[in-house]
Amino acid sequence: MAMSERAHKFCLATIVAAFVILGLGYSVINPVFEAPDELWHFANAKAIWDNKALIVLSGKGLDNPARQEAGQPPFYYLLSAALISWLPTGPIDRVAVLNYDAQPGRTDTTLDRNVVIHDEDENFPYRGVSLAVHLLRAFSILLSVGTILVTYAIAREVFPGSNVIQLGAAAFNAFVPQFAFISASVNNDNLVTLLSSLSILHLVRLAKGDTSARTIWGLGLLFGLVGLTKVSALGLLPLSFTVLFYVWLRRRAPATRVHWSTLENGVNVAARGTLAIMAGFALVSGWWYARNWWLYGDLLGLKVFLQAVERGDGKLDLGRLFAEVGTLTASFWALFGWSNVPVDPYFYWFFDAIFVVAIVGLARGVLTRALRPSPLLSIPLGWLAILIIELVLWASTVGFDVGRLMFPSISAISVLVALGISTLPGRRFAPGMVGLLVAAMFVVAAILPLLYIRPAYKQGLQFVASQRETTRALNVTFGDRVELLGYELNTDVAAPGQSVSVMLYWKPRPALGDGLYRVALDLVSPDRTRSLNPVGGLLTYSNVARRLKETGWLLRTRYEVKIPSDAEHLSHLPIVVRVEYPPSGTLEAFDGLMRPISHEAVVARIRVERPGE
Repeated sequence: MAMSERAHKFCLATIVAAFVILGLGYSVINPVFEAPDELWHFANAKAIWDNKALIVLSGKGLDNPARQEAGQPPFYYLLSAALISWLPTGPIDRVAVLNYDAQPGRTDTTLDRNVVIHDEDENFPYRGVSLAVHLLRAFSILLSVGTILVTYAIAREVFPGSNVIQLGAAAFNAFVPQFAFISASVNNDNLVTLLSSLSILHLVRLAKGDTSARTIWGLGLLFGLVGLTKVSALGLLPLSFTVLFYVWLRRRAPATRVHWSTLENGVNVAARGTLAIMAGFALVSGWWYARNWWLYGDLLGLKVFLQAVERGDGKLDLGRLFAEVGTLTASFWALFGWSNVPVDPYFYWFFDAIFVVAIVGLARGVLTRALRPSPLLSIPLGWLAILIIELVLWASTVGFDVGRLMFPSISAISVLVALGISTLPGRRFAPGMVGLLVAAMFVVAAILPLLYIRPAYKQGLQFVASQRETTRALNVTFGDRVELLGYELNTDVAAPGQSVSVMLYWKPRPALGDGLYRVALDLVSPDRTRSLNPVGGLLTYSNVARRLKETGWLLRTRYEVKIPSDAEHLSHLPIVVRVEYPPSGTLEAFDGLMRPISHEAVVARIRVERPGE
């Protein structure tokens, strides 16, 4: 039974509303600046507003606050700068304090996943930098809502009689977890994805015969904006000229009987389209490429951009490409943080299975002739092929955890997936199968930030205004550099195999310098002769020390220690702490009266109780 227009609109509105809820959830749960390059994207927008000028890349990313993102075309950053212009965000060198031990791109670590050191100002109600970031995240979510609606519109143009494909494509687009994650971050990919999808929609309409001035000149404007947003989207240019050539060929009269009027009409449309694209590109974004040539001697500015980014060896062969397919697909589906917070393999298997089902459905439809794809499908397919080539070449330069860079073609991917899944079970069961899969995708996308993003940032450093009432006092000083004020445990009693959360509160002493200090925390045997679970990490370095002295804040560090499985029943295992300063070694510990203790202080003791004993 055909779906009514009212029911159709209700389903689409439900998909959009569910995505907005997802996006806002990711924005709230994911700490500020803990998304790929989010800090640099934000810094670029802020620097543009603060300086009323664009940053000039020097070729050394560390020489500017926006790193390599300062070399990106500025449309997204100009819009973002206008949105946050009214907010007090302070000096740009005080936006964030980087974590010296951060390990972006490392999926094999459970420590130091946070790229910046967070503070209580990030908590709701948001203010200052945190408010600005969440405002821009909301703007990015709005851009992605536009992408979902354009995906739906493309599916409706290519498959006008299929509600299942139209709504299925929109839902698939909305419920890819990584798409929701990137949409809830400050990132120019969200704008270029929308503009790319809009360009594909206009090309499809042009190929269908809509040669109105609105479509043609709208396409020209879109290409101008695309060129001013991201260089990778310039691959749309050869695709657009191919579509114009197709329009010209289709409007030609048969070779046996040439009609000048139809030939002239085809030439006219192709000429107007070419003129619109070239004019739009030149008028809207031409100045940016002229600036690149003037400053760097390179129209695209890629040479200086690549000098500012961490690069791989640039070598590419089929063996390496096949070996990295898993990394590419994982970073398309769900690889959070700075590509260092993966999810469990079975979630990747679930999403890969959706791809496999779609491919099998497409193959079955073609082989049985049950599927007669519209020629219009070649337009989004062409854009997908162009982006795949670009992605492989770029990944060989910077690394393969960049599957999210396929999102400018997510409309094409979504339409293909919806088509394949709806084809496999046949027309009768297609709505149920598509509905079941996208509902499962939504559930998975909703739980992933709770299962992986939130726990990922429990450990590490955080600036805090004061201790909590539950904090137990210690008042131990290490080398007259830093004072350990107190600690918190989530439990004093634990069973073998159980983890205990330890929080320590630190206060800088006047003698604390800009050097690098580390904490070594250990769960030891009752006689303190045997290490059972050593953990630790960064305590402070130059930027951290300066921020502590400027603000009067304290530093809170979190650790997880695990009770050994062979721990004796009713034993008491001490937790000891040392502070290490590499130039001079382990700092001596003093009690509250500045009497020397040793090189380590006992923070607490955990009582071990075996269940049933």
